[in-house]
Amino acid sequence: MKALTYISSFLLMLAAASLVAAEFQNLDFEAADSAILDQDQGDFGTSGSVEARLPNWSFWLGEVKQTLVGLNRATVDGLSTSLHDRRPFGPAFNRYPSPPFNGSFGFIFKSQIETVDQLPSLRQTGLVPKTTKMIRIRVFGDQIKLSLNGQAIDLSYQLIFGGSTRPPFLPLTYAFGDISAFAGKQVTLQIEPDRENAVRRFTGIDDIEFTDETIARSDVILIDEGDPIVLRRLK
Repeated sequence: MKALTYISSFLLMLAAASLVAAEFQNLDFEAADSAILDQDQGDFGTSGSVEARLPNWSFWLGEVKQTLVGLNRATVDGLSTSLHDRRPFGPAFNRYPSPPFNGSFGFIFKSQIETVDQLPSLRQTGLVPKTTKMIRIRVFGDQIKLSLNGQAIDLSYQLIFGGSTRPPFLPLTYAFGDISAFAGKQVTLQIEPDRENAVRRFTGIDDIEFTDETIARSDVILIDEGDPIVLRRLK
């Protein structure tokens, strides 16, 4: 009987450990319910559950956890925070191109926020792989802020697309930062727009990845070198 109790306790401990040390999921936002791709969105998108649209993530405004999030949500005076698919969105007189880099989905934050209690953020708790040195995120529009367990991560940006054929999402960049101190640890990852340095009205993200490579900032600026937003970002 004692042996069975010991084995049961051991199995429960293993199960609890596996839950606590779960790896990060849905870092490319592709785990959203694919049924929403066929739903009529009208001119201004739709709203739906965070659970269905952002599996493994939580969505916050300030310090209030949200249950609803938009899809292709647009307003006349700018973009609102929401998941986005490949369909153009917005009113007929001001259509926006779709933001995902790869796959079907990307995410856009409204970046010009007047009060911190309305500041949008995405958060997820997971295990950083043991060999991780850097985090890398594709970013367009305004800059982002990133923190692990509340500790701000210093980010650099590398321009990865220099053309000017797809406004308003330029510049398209990789944001990357050193998170080697968190390798092998369970952390809460938080991403939000950099409201203090917002120039446009939105910040788009996609394809978040942990890498065991050291990324060095290049001193080469591509053909957008005269763009003040590019120069503000590359540092």
